[in-house]
Amino acid sequence: MNISKTSVFHPFLFAIFPIIHLYSINFIEVPMDDIIFPMFVSILVTGSLLFLSQIILKDWTKSSLIVSLLLVLSFSYGHIYHLLNGMALEDLEIVRHRYLMVVFLVIFIIGTIAIVKTQIKFNNLNKIITAIAITLILITMPSFVYAGTSTSEISDDIQVQTVDDIQVQNPRITYELKNIDKLNSTEKPDIYYILLDGYGGTERMKQDLNFDNYEFLSELTNRGFFAPDSSSGNYPSTKWQMTSIFSMNYLPSKEKEQSDPEYYSSIIGIFKANEVMRNFHHLNYEIINFQPKGFITQQFLFNDQTFCQKEQLKQSKFTQMLLRTTILNYLNNQIVVNVYRESILCGFSEISNLTEKNDKPIFVYMHLALPHPPYVFGPNGEYVFGGKVQTEEGSFVDEEKYVDSIKFANKKTLEVIENILRNNENSIIIIQSDHGYDFGINYENPSDMSLKQRFSTLNAIYFPDQNQDILYDGITPVNTFRIVFNEYFNASYPILDDRMYYHPYGVTGVHTDVKFQDVTEIILN
Repeated sequence: MNISKTSVFHPFLFAIFPIIHLYSINFIEVPMDDIIFPMFVSILVTGSLLFLSQIILKDWTKSSLIVSLLLVLSFSYGHIYHLLNGMALEDLEIVRHRYLMVVFLVIFIIGTIAIVKTQIKFNNLNKIITAIAITLILITMPSFVYAGTSTSEISDDIQVQTVDDIQVQNPRITYELKNIDKLNSTEKPDIYYILLDGYGGTERMKQDLNFDNYEFLSELTNRGFFAPDSSSGNYPSTKWQMTSIFSMNYLPSKEKEQSDPEYYSSIIGIFKANEVMRNFHHLNYEIINFQPKGFITQQFLFNDQTFCQKEQLKQSKFTQMLLRTTILNYLNNQIVVNVYRESILCGFSEISNLTEKNDKPIFVYMHLALPHPPYVFGPNGEYVFGGKVQTEEGSFVDEEKYVDSIKFANKKTLEVIENILRNNENSIIIIQSDHGYDFGINYENPSDMSLKQRFSTLNAIYFPDQNQDILYDGITPVNTFRIVFNEYFNASYPILDDRMYYHPYGVTGVHTDVKFQDVTEIILN
């Protein structure tokens, strides 16, 4: 059996190149271990296809060309789909999976037939293709190596120390945890923090989407909630905003000697060892976390329980990103959507039963990717999937499905509130969103209107003693838990000025090129 090394080499290079490249541009958020399994599977599948093709064709050169063609088409499919997604002719979407898959299949069939039928020797072509594959690997390799070494250096720099029997991250990369011994309370209410990801403000949605959400706010108000129709977040993206909420502070400025990856790692450190959960841990609360899809809450330092974990898709974040770039994108989306729905439904179903399962007071954090896309619920919980409309500024959204998701979130949230208060009427319930919507935003140069839409949020707070005097119009999430600890646990956190800071969160390098701009005056005027 005559096997040319050049013939069989390039399929394996094309098998690993997309994985190396994807990791090199996402290494800050992805552990290097996450690429091992996808790379192993990719190499194994490539070898199997190559061997099978050789059995059929009895020609290693042609077999390798066919396998490389299949790999290139498979790994480029997701990129081309997302590039073309939303293109429409009048009201007819012309780029959908069913159409694009046919195009790719036709290309593969024609290419395969041409390779099999031709009498041309492919020795030189094989060498050229191998050289191209090697060049792609070499171009990516410096970033890949830097990614691995940078991640290792950052990990080594994060040390753990003990303060009052509480483990916290090195103070160089997190806030100093002060006055922990002053926290106390004779009565410890159960506290529920429900985060509805991407839920826009009521006043804003009325103006932009012609959707009247005031009935929901009235229902909240009638139940004793503080629920203004106009509220704002502090940051435009989830990770920055949630870190700010749970640290009860604005994000620190990047130190001059810090690289961008080091700064991002420090923010993750602050989030994992956040002050809110540290305080509840000190107060002997049972800290319970709902694990949202793809988020980093499962790595909280202070976390005693999780719920609905069994519903989560057993894929790493990197595997999900990789599959979205391949021809398996559509099939994976179908699987993810089902898991997505089940996890959200599980969260709504289980959260109100947690107090009965615990003897200690509980702090529950439930972060639901609702109404955040993908839109998988109709207004009454019906199964929906797909359907996107291109806006004038170029992003692909479905405003009708977004509003339907809001309606469903409203319905289930009111049910949860009723159940929680029925089980324990002395509970504190906080319902907020991390940011609003961003239909058509230009991330690098957003209009004033786009900023107002993105920073417009939901903010509803229930205190069992109905003491709303300590809350005020214009309060932002950074002050939420400062008020809770001051009012119920004898803390003395100063109330911070309510400010809003923008960064271009939707562009490549969002979490590595960190530049915050104060947009408070734009948002409030």
